[in-house]
Amino acid sequence: MPYRQTRALLIIFLMTAFLGLLCIFFLQPLLKLHGFPIPDTMFSYLHILMFVLSLVPAYIITYSALEVDSPTLVIVKKIADAGKHGLTLNELGQLINDDHLIFPRIRDLIRDGYIIDDSQQYWITSKGKHFISIFIFYRSLLNLPAGG
Repeated sequence: MPYRQTRALLIIFLMTAFLGLLCIFFLQPLLKLHGFPIPDTMFSYLHILMFVLSLVPAYIITYSALEVDSPTLVIVKKIADAGKHGLTLNELGQLINDDHLIFPRIRDLIRDGYIIDDSQQYWITSKGKHFISIFIFYRSLLNLPAGG
């Protein structure tokens, strides 16, 4: 996996969209010959680009969410794996801890440049502030409280 997955995914999506639109533009006669629908105006190309660009953040957010273990899914899986015997709260507490759920996320935030670890404290970067502002804005649109 690349060191900065989010940046790599963004580059892959944007380059694919750009090259795909270029290919469609330059290969129009061949594509028309085989019956493919071809955008006929610059507005059509812009429309396709806007559609692709709207999918990019959705994919990246979903990818990031699936990249690490969800606390709810981990709990349900551990209980299911225990079978008919189930798990006590103490057993579950030993399986679900900061090493498994919190620290991997902190490492990802440091790796992606959203926070800085100076060995004593964590600090948010300007990139991190911009990143959380997107979620704060989205939560405000839904009239949700600012918390996580």
